[in-house]
Amino acid sequence: MKVNMKKTVLSFLVVMSCNVLADELDIGNVSQEGMVMKYYGTLSYELNEKLFKLYEEAKIKPSALYIESDGGDVELGMDLGDWVYEKNLDIIVDSYCLSSCANYVFPSANHKTLGNQALIGYHGGANSTSFDTSAIDDMYKDLPVEERKEKQRELHLSIKEYQKRVGARELEFYQKIGVKPDLATLGQQEKYTVYDENIYVGWTYRPESFAKLGVNKIKVSSPPWMLSDYKENKRLYIVEVD
Repeated sequence: MKVNMKKTVLSFLVVMSCNVLADELDIGNVSQEGMVMKYYGTLSYELNEKLFKLYEEAKIKPSALYIESDGGDVELGMDLGDWVYEKNLDIIVDSYCLSSCANYVFPSANHKTLGNQALIGYHGGANSTSFDTSAIDDMYKDLPVEERKEKQRELHLSIKEYQKRVGARELEFYQKIGVKPDLATLGQQEKYTVYDENIYVGWTYRPESFAKLGVNKIKVSSPPWMLSDYKENKRLYIVEVD
């Protein structure tokens, strides 16, 4: 069995960085309505670039981004977050902003408006302490023992190097926008293992808890905010911030 190492590492990166809350990738679209840019779907290079182009071509620059996204690649999330921060845009989330959208896009905005059942959902970030690589190991199960061990060693080394690079970028990103880096990892503490992982696929914070993490200027459009289920059998638990 011949395995393309570059493609295999890339496959892991997609698995690692995409949102476990999603059932499948959403191709999505972007558009502009007056002073509001709109972004629907899984984060992608194509959608990011289309959004950037729409903004640059606008004679009167939009002041806000409306987003509904299940997340995606961590670096694409930071690319979009960097851009939102640079343009000093407000953000509007009526329904959900999950995974890399929650990690990087939501906290990078200036003013943040939430629907009263909007979900800002987390399940880890680039500096999470562990990732499930069992699927990667299974890819080599048909190889002879010594060759399998060598391939697994090479792949894990590549993954470790990637994690180190994106982890450093994540820390720099949070420092730049003034947000505590444990925003994306607090819910992975041992005390939260009581939540059944087959039902609870991530966590969120109350609006007042976000402020303790440096995510400020949050307004609920029709308060109070209430926690709702993302989908049937897909729930988020609330992490309290001391």
